[in-house]
Amino acid sequence: MNSEQSKQIFDLIKKTRDKLVVLDQDGSSFVIMDLKEYEKLLLATSEVKDLTENELLDKINRDIAIWKANQSEEAELDKIANYDKMEKTQDELISPEVSAKEERFYIEPEM
Repeated sequence: MNSEQSKQIFDLIKKTRDKLVVLDQDGSSFVIMDLKEYEKLLLATSEVKDLTENELLDKINRDIAIWKANQSEEAELDKIANYDKMEKTQDELISPEVSAKEERFYIEPEM
C-alpha cells in the first residue's frame, strides 16, 4: 500500500469515526482508531474498575434506562411512520365511487 492509499484510508477513518482492523502475516490482529476515542475507552474501563458492586449496578441500571429510552423513541418514530403508511393505504382502499355515493345519501332525523 502506498502513502496516497494510506492517507485516503486514514481520512476515511476520520470522517466515519470507524475503526480499522489490520491483520499481520503471522495472524496477529491490530485495531487502528482515533486516539481520543481510545483514551475515552481506557478512562471508561478504569472508571468501572474503581466502582463498588452497588455503584456498578447503579451504572448498569442507568445505562439500561438510557438504552430503553432511546428504544422507546425509535419505536414511537416507527409507529408514526407506520401510521402515515396506514392512512395512505386506507385512502387508497376507498374508491371515488363509494365516496360519491356516501355523499349523496344521508339519514334525516325524525321529527
